[in-house]
Amino acid sequence: AQERELRLAAEVSERRYRNAHEAERRAREEAEAALRERDEFLSVAAHELKTPVTSLRAGVQLILRRFGKGKDLDPVPLIRALQIIEHESDKLGRLVALLLDLTRLEAGRMRLECQAIDLVAIARAVVERAQARPSQHALWLVAPTRAMVKADPLLLEQVLVNLVDNAIKYSPNGGSIRVNVQSEPEWLQLAVYARGSSAGSIAHTTRAMHPAWGSAYS
Repeated sequence: AQERELRLAAEVSERRYRNAHEAERRAREEAEAALRERDEFLSVAAHELKTPVTSLRAGVQLILRRFGKGKDLDPVPLIRALQIIEHESDKLGRLVALLLDLTRLEAGRMRLECQAIDLVAIARAVVERAQARPSQHALWLVAPTRAMVKADPLLLEQVLVNLVDNAIKYSPNGGSIRVNVQSEPEWLQLAVYARGSSAGSIAHTTRAMHPAWGSAYS
């Protein structure tokens, strides 16, 4: 009887050890996964914040170049540069607020600020800001007069900014970049086409959205 009790005690002890070891393994894996998610989040956040900072720098450089010429100043490009600075400063603040709000995502309290917006107006603003940067690329917009969609304007704008930035990044030798908005009764298509000056291939990325709901799919 004593031998059985000792054997039972040993089995219970071993089972507890295995359970503790398994719990430790799961906790370690969860911690490692959380660290990977944090690193990915910080990488995305750095990219999202870099875009408005680049536009702010471009606007300031434009103003400095105009003043540095020492001639009569044309108010039109200066006003445009100041408008870019104002817009990008506002967007930078909204991006910071959005990144802070992402901490609520796991708790299910993250909300999209969806509203009826004009996709063409957003595309035009993104293209104009990209054109204001010092670059060897030629950018232009092909779009109808208007294309309404229900979506979060900040997130949708950031999607297009990322597409344009990627087009510029992967055609570093210059060339043409075309932003295309196509409107159909059941869907809208947003596309960015990039042709490098030294490469004959064309790279393009598209996002399609239903005008009513603004849901994205490829």
